[in-house]
Amino acid sequence: YREVTAYLTGSKNEQQMIDDLRRGIRQFAKRQSTWFRGLPNRGIDVTWVRPDDHNILIEHDFEA
Repeated sequence: YREVTAYLTGSKNEQQMIDDLRRGIRQFAKRQSTWFRGLPNRGIDVTWVRPDDHNILIEHDFEA
């Protein structure tokens, strides 16, 4: 919202907004990746699934 608002109010031009959005999205994705990689260290078991492996989700025994 910050980047789009700055563009709409005239504080940034379109290219600056796009550059800032790309940078922010990359930073957010990196934080998510770091967080997910740390889950096993906190005792949380993670099973990575590709989109075409939907049968694994159906067969997996999820515990609450």
